[in-house]
Amino acid sequence: AVLDGGFLAKLAHETQNSKIDLTFEVDTNSTRQLRLAVKEWDSAKGMLTSVGWVASGRILLLEVEFHPGGVHARWVVGRGPKEHRAAFIDALDPNRQRRVTSDWTRIGTKPLLSKREMSTVLEDGLDAKVVSKVISGLVNYAVDTGKNFDSALKTAGLL
Repeated sequence: AVLDGGFLAKLAHETQNSKIDLTFEVDTNSTRQLRLAVKEWDSAKGMLTSVGWVASGRILLLEVEFHPGGVHARWVVGRGPKEHRAAFIDALDPNRQRRVTSDWTRIGTKPLLSKREMSTVLEDGLDAKVVSKVISGLVNYAVDTGKNFDSALKTAGLL
């Protein structure tokens, strides 16, 4: 997989360097998707209320999807009680203009690898430069948004 080989160690190192006290851990991992959770957020009001999505029951995850159209990272509020979904969406995306679905709602998306770059990977295989680009992009996105989201969850009284 693209994110093997020290990805979580690099993410842990970067979170320490950026002075945020968050621990990212793998919630779900498959060939197409990696879902990360912030361990400290498990105590957030409504966090462990998701149903029909992931075994952990977490309602908010950072999802990385690998597909022919590229590699994208996005925070997702998954299935769960409407009041908990709304609380997370309102806290993390208060000026939301896009539609909120009843199943999965994306809160921000970051492209990590373009369709053109993914086409090259599918034709020629992975090289260290591509892996490094994906890891760096994901680490930066996770740290930046994690810091902002942690503050927003506290301000909203969810943490």
